[in-house]
Amino acid sequence: MRSIAILMGLFVGLFSIEALLGSVPVKAVRGELEIRVETSRVEGQIRYHHDFSKKHTLEVLVKGNTSVKVIGGVGDQAVTGRVASVGGGWQRWSLYSLRATSVLLEFQSAIAAGGVTREGVFLLGSLGWYPVVDEMHTLEISASMPQSWSAVTSGDRRNRQEGGGRAVETWSITQPQEALDFMAAPFSNQTFVHARAQGDLTISTHFLKPDSALSQQFLSRIPAFLDHYEREIGFYPYSGFAVVENYEETGYGMAGFTLLGPMVLRLPFIFTSSLPHEVLHNWWGNSVYVDYESGNWAEGLTTYMADHWQQELAGSAAEYRRATLAGYADYATGMSGGSDFPLREFRSRHSASTQAVGYGKAMMVFHMLKVRFGEDAFRRAMQVFYRDQIFKKASWDDLRLAFEGVTGLSLQAWMSQWLDQTGAANIQLAGVSKKKTANAWQACVELRETEGFEVHVPLRLKLADGGFVKELHHIEAVSQGGAQARARAKQVCSTVTSEPLSVAVDPEFDVFRSLEKAERPPSMSSALAAAEIAIVYESAQVSKGEADGFADSWRAVAEGGVSLRAVAPGEMVRLEKQVTVLLGNTSANRQIAKDVFAKYGTDIESHSLKLFGNVYGLPAHSFALVGQAPSGQIVVWIVASPNQPLADLGRRLTHYGKFGALVFEDVGRRGNLLKEVWPIVDSPLRRDF
Repeated sequence: MRSIAILMGLFVGLFSIEALLGSVPVKAVRGELEIRVETSRVEGQIRYHHDFSKKHTLEVLVKGNTSVKVIGGVGDQAVTGRVASVGGGWQRWSLYSLRATSVLLEFQSAIAAGGVTREGVFLLGSLGWYPVVDEMHTLEISASMPQSWSAVTSGDRRNRQEGGGRAVETWSITQPQEALDFMAAPFSNQTFVHARAQGDLTISTHFLKPDSALSQQFLSRIPAFLDHYEREIGFYPYSGFAVVENYEETGYGMAGFTLLGPMVLRLPFIFTSSLPHEVLHNWWGNSVYVDYESGNWAEGLTTYMADHWQQELAGSAAEYRRATLAGYADYATGMSGGSDFPLREFRSRHSASTQAVGYGKAMMVFHMLKVRFGEDAFRRAMQVFYRDQIFKKASWDDLRLAFEGVTGLSLQAWMSQWLDQTGAANIQLAGVSKKKTANAWQACVELRETEGFEVHVPLRLKLADGGFVKELHHIEAVSQGGAQARARAKQVCSTVTSEPLSVAVDPEFDVFRSLEKAERPPSMSSALAAAEIAIVYESAQVSKGEADGFADSWRAVAEGGVSLRAVAPGEMVRLEKQVTVLLGNTSANRQIAKDVFAKYGTDIESHSLKLFGNVYGLPAHSFALVGQAPSGQIVVWIVASPNQPLADLGRRLTHYGKFGALVFEDVGRRGNLLKEVWPIVDSPLRRDF
């Protein structure tokens, strides 16, 4: 059976969605939805077709702000309901009948938090704005809205009629859905038909204000992402993809479209970050659904195949992985006390620590699978997983079975260590030796993994002839019966034709492991993750209002506590807390900064700052430097130009977590001029023979 799975995986990308569905039984309830959108509510009715004579109950979920009335079944067959609270503001309606073949429900929803306004409606299925059957379902939709509005949802628009100041649109959603996302507003629409052999796709933008130039950028870039993921995974499951502007700042991926806020939509890096991520969610999360009870795998897989892929194209994937490991160390196990938890328990992101585990650690698990088995096997596993799980709720175990089917290996123990245990591997370079033989050299490296993880460790040997040798070495899992039992060394030897000069262990950060101290240059995330942050300012240079605004901007995201202290001019600043933030270009701050940042080749003067070979004039530029004092505390030196409010600079800095050196020009001009990670110096995982 495994050989059949391997062969089938090779051809998944060639099949249409109908062919995929024909081979995978997908159970879905058929629904007919009629809605009328008003400025403060949405109301309507939905009929679910269900043969009660075969299964006497139908489970429907209703949100607390939605009122529902059971009208009855076809042919006046009685349908009754029993209501039970299931938490989170939801109720479960168990609808019962002996002979009905459908049930009709009337509903009215008053959606809070701007879901229904005079500007438009943005109705997320997760809001429970209509009674949602607790099964996959398809829908035929009739939606009445103001005549100036148009709608966007997951299926195909069949018709639009206008009259009397209203418009009625009909939509058909034939792909099984968990819940319906529906948007309508006075959109400015543009479309592009992407021709392909398997059938045309309609690419579209729906902006609240016309922006033809931005629209064309999206329309021209999206087809390449769709084509790429069809090659990597399988046939795109919907008839088009739409970019929809929200009047609130959001970044959501829905079935067949993405909902982005006005600022997010116009971020300069949107096309290499959020856009491919949201496009990919149409495969992972919006057609292969997440079985949340067994853990959310979709965010980590989407991050790997979208965000990490873009970093690979830019040549910065290794640094991206290093920053991911640093973020995990800072937020999940760092100075804030640690908020680590097993990856299988991740459901959604609601903090920096949940992102570090659910996105970062999960991404690294998929990367380790690709490093171990190769790109071709990884691609085939993705295709098999997609083919077998499309329009179903899938789990981590389903992913494991896909990889096992392709590789022929049992991965249960390997996957379990990453999903069910906390922590990361700890790899040490215990020793190196070399020996000359008759016609070659033998290079031996002693490795140690101290946490009991099974890992495949990359080594890179540098040779005297200028060449490199890259190898992958397996360290088996060892006993968990104590530190001494876990710390088992393994010697690996390689025969090379030229004299070995040095070795680097996991130089590109391919293993989910604890970073050595030298591999973690101080960064903004290491500061924000601390349990205690002391912000110090000289009252003669920075006003209390400015300092308060900056402190508030960090309190909104910092993991620990943030305190604020004013000092007199010339007063010596004490580094008392785990992190001390120095605000302002004072002589006392400059002296501390010279001691902290000298090892990175910085040159600090009262009116200039030299970083990474560039000289920046002060006070024309704003900057932030993160370093570590000899006593161990993290020091953050921040100076804002006269035209840069400190609070705004503080908010901006929270989005540059992996960087230790940042320079900005005045607000409204070029923005960020420099963002750098401090170089790694004297790593114990790199050694000369």
